[in-house]
Amino acid sequence: MSFLAPLFLLGALAAAVPILLHMLRRESAPAFNFSAVRFLRHAPREQRRRRHIRDIPLLLLRVLALLLLAFAFARPYLQADAVVPTPITVVAVDTSFSMAAPGRFEAARRAALGLIGAVPIGQRVAVMAFDDRAWTVTEPSFDRGAARAAVNELTPGSGGTDYAAVLGAAGRLFAGDRGRVAVVTDLQRSGWRRTGSLPSSVTLEVVDVGGPLENLSVSTVRREGTGVAASITNHGARTRPATARLLVNQQAAGTASVTLTPGASSTVRFNATLPATGALAVQVDDQGGLPADNVRYLVLDPPPKAGVLILDHDDRGDDSFYLEQAIASVDEARGFQVTVLRGADRAKADAALLARHQVVCLLGTRGLDRATRDTIARYLRDGGALFLPLGATVDASVVAAWTEGSSGLRIETGEGAVFPTLLAPVDGRHPIFAPFGVLVTNLGRAEFTRALRVTTGSGARILARFTNGLPALVEQPVSKGRLMLFASDVSNEWNDFPRQPTFVPFVLETLSYLTGGRAPAQELLVSDVAAPAGARPGVIDWGTPPRKVAVNVEARESAPARIAPDDFTASVEQTTPEVRPGAEQAREREGAQHWWRYGVIVLLGVLLIEGVVARRPARAAAPANVEASAAGQSADA
Repeated sequence: MSFLAPLFLLGALAAAVPILLHMLRRESAPAFNFSAVRFLRHAPREQRRRRHIRDIPLLLLRVLALLLLAFAFARPYLQADAVVPTPITVVAVDTSFSMAAPGRFEAARRAALGLIGAVPIGQRVAVMAFDDRAWTVTEPSFDRGAARAAVNELTPGSGGTDYAAVLGAAGRLFAGDRGRVAVVTDLQRSGWRRTGSLPSSVTLEVVDVGGPLENLSVSTVRREGTGVAASITNHGARTRPATARLLVNQQAAGTASVTLTPGASSTVRFNATLPATGALAVQVDDQGGLPADNVRYLVLDPPPKAGVLILDHDDRGDDSFYLEQAIASVDEARGFQVTVLRGADRAKADAALLARHQVVCLLGTRGLDRATRDTIARYLRDGGALFLPLGATVDASVVAAWTEGSSGLRIETGEGAVFPTLLAPVDGRHPIFAPFGVLVTNLGRAEFTRALRVTTGSGARILARFTNGLPALVEQPVSKGRLMLFASDVSNEWNDFPRQPTFVPFVLETLSYLTGGRAPAQELLVSDVAAPAGARPGVIDWGTPPRKVAVNVEARESAPARIAPDDFTASVEQTTPEVRPGAEQAREREGAQHWWRYGVIVLLGVLLIEGVVARRPARAAAPANVEASAAGQSADA
């Protein structure tokens, strides 16, 4: 037996306390005054009688209680399970949609069951499944029946293949133990998207269940003028005719025929009147191919607008007035979905609200409660974009807390700089300034009478400067997000920029740049949507607020190119086995055994018995004449 906190065993020394107390305990007899001896001289009396421990059962109970208390605090655990662990065999089954080829997954299931049956008695076995992600179906155990049942329940899904994902997940199952990983797959070359690795204490076995396949797929679907264009690809080794069908809102809307040579793609077009909303799908007839890539979906609804959230510290909206008017001036097609919260209402800006917006425009940090500041910080670090004009209501300490990972970023007063000053882009080719063309010099017409000094942090880009040398527009990366700092305000107090014709395009191009590539998507891959083995192609409601999104399979999973088993094995890097620290292993063993709980239970029982024993009647005192005789003998002496 070992102890997680052995120093608490020193508390067992406290068991000596009740022993000392029992030995030092004295019986106090009542004092009586006798007239016959009142005139005798007082003299000290030597005590020669030895001390004897009384109530031994009570003493033992108290000592035992203290020992149990020290035992429980020391967190004991047994080392019996610390023997050399048995090897682990991980059987990883490919469930990507390429495994749905005729007879392929049945062969994979037979191979996996054979691997489980071949694991020697006394060794553990685990089952994993993977496509473009990996998950553990059964943990390492000696239960062969559970492993077989798990394999029999597996079916191919709609995901792609990622070998690095399954190797990484399998390696973590060993946690320093030895064993092997058996990957049952069709060896698609497209599954090697990144480098895979396994601990050097783990061997790799590849079981090939793939083979030649004649397969047609719908690679892309797009709107083209008033109709629809789709790309059909022949992944087989022979020329094949194909018939494609167009479905609009689940209703047949046209057919097209094409003949495809091996490895070639061809575009088919459908002339159809498409509704303003809804969804369409293009299907190809392919008997004997992969079912998942025979259809591709497209949403017809207008693209969703990028969301912009304006947080104004002023209840009247004076600071956000010009910004709101600039955004509202754009035509509907290029517009933004704007939400404005002012004053105390900014406390409503929770994580869910911020997540629905691609850009947050913060006009002043004063008055923000702690929870809202923390929410904005998480939004920024998780990939959000924050546009922050540096007016009089911005606290530099709050911004510094948000950008603590951006070494060197500081916001200070502009003392020492020459004012008034003008605005000048650093690079006219930047996406914010490129649309101005030759008119970019008109930005210099705005006069700035006050601005703050921005000292950039690591990775920052200065997009514009004032003519006095101070940075005017700074893009600062913060973790996964972006912070766009404008060194003056946008409320017409420190400058006349909001009253210049260039203010509107400046605001719109800045917001477009911050939302670029981050507008709500209308098409996702299966791997983007759901948990392992849970998503299927189709059209779903997605996001908050819900919008229609087309979910399609990974097109490269349809490619038939394969990799040889030896090349597969050679592509896996060997890493140093993960050895958990002894303290961590000790905590795991102690946490699984919980012997301290039993010690506490016994301690409570001992204290209960001690309470009963302590309350029993004391032993009867010696007769009075015996005590008197003993006293007389002592006096004679």
